[in-house]
Formats: sequence, C-alpha cells, structure tokens
Amino acid sequence: MQFCDSALPVGGFSFSAALESAAGYGVVEDEPTLKSYAQATLNQMLKSDCVAALHTLRKGNIEEALLADRELTACKLSAEQRLMSTRMGRKLAELSLILMPEEELLISWAERVKQGLTSGNHAISQALLFSAAGLGQRELFVAQSYGSLSIVLNAALRCVRISHLTTQRILQELSHSADEQFAHISGLSLSQMQSFAPQADIFSSLHERGEMRMFMN
Repeated sequence: MQFCDSALPVGGFSFSAALESAAGYGVVEDEPTLKSYAQATLNQMLKSDCVAALHTLRKGNIEEALLADRELTACKLSAEQRLMSTRMGRKLAELSLILMPEEELLISWAERVKQGLTSGNHAISQALLFSAAGLGQRELFVAQSYGSLSIVLNAALRCVRISHLTTQRILQELSHSADEQFAHISGLSLSQMQSFAPQADIFSSLHERGEMRMFMN
C-alpha cells in the first residue's frame, strides 16, 4: 500500500500521461471519454512496463534488470514518455536506498542509474524494490496498474470537468478485468512486449511541443 500511494515522492503527480493534450483538443471531455483514455493508457502500460517489471521480479538479478531497462526504453517512442518513466524511476531508486539501505541489489541498481549507465525506468526500479521487500508478481501487477490509472485520473481532476466520485467509479470499473489481465500479462516474455498506441503517441508529441504547462512536458 505504501508503494502504491499517490503521495509517494517520486513525482507522478507532475505528469498527465498526455491527458492534458487530449483534454485540450477536446478528445477527453467527460466520463465515457476519460474512461476510454484511461483504459488505453492502462493497456499500453501492461503490455510494456508491466511485462518488463514482472520479468525483472522473476529473474531477481542486476543483469536481467539492465536488459529489461534497455528493452523498455526502446518501447517508449516519445520523449515525454521516456521523461516520465525515468524521472520517476530515478526518484524511486533513491527512495529505495532510504527504505532498504542494506539491499545489495538496490544499491547496485541505484549506482548504475546515478552514473547514467542505464535509463532507470520506473517499472524496473519498482520491480527491484518489490523483490527486496519480498512481494510477488500479483502485488507488482496491482501496483503497476493502480499507478498508471492514478496518474491519468488524478490529472483529470485538474483538466477535465469531472468529479472525484466519477474518477473513483472509473477506477472501480476498470479493476473488474484485473484477474484476466494478470493471467495474460504474467505469461509474456520481454520479446513479447508491445507499445502500439498511436493516439497516445500523438498526444505525447503534441504535449512535448505545446504551450500547456499544468503538467511536465
């Protein structure tokens, strides 16, 4: 629960997963369109970040973590997606050393991230932290899913005419397929990662070059 908390100081509140642009262009404007956008964002994350995270957790060593980090970076087409993932990942790597300062795997990972030897994606930092804490694949899947949705839904409260009650209903409805999604995603390998989400990539590109500044771009 601590690692899923939206108040965890890794900077997730600073990003909107390009929702700011989607709302600005009128594509997301109400509950149905927000739910659709949140679902698309979740699906993209599960087929890329979550696959890499679960692989890292299963392998439990620095070599496989570095491999997963490289593969995941290659899946992120837009600069904004890479920025969000690496900013949060580096912050989480720093936090991990404060929470578990004696864990050799976390020390090794954080040192490589600090030296710029690897990108330091959030999904990989989270997987290594979960491994050190003795948490399993299902818990990591839940944290990844909740984190992805919370970024979009929390951002929606600031740039879409929507209420807290509505975002909670969307979160609840999208959680109904979690068991089915976990069964599928947990069986995928790194070579099966996918990142095809053209609409999200377009909005990320627009946000990178746009004048909207409520969220980091």
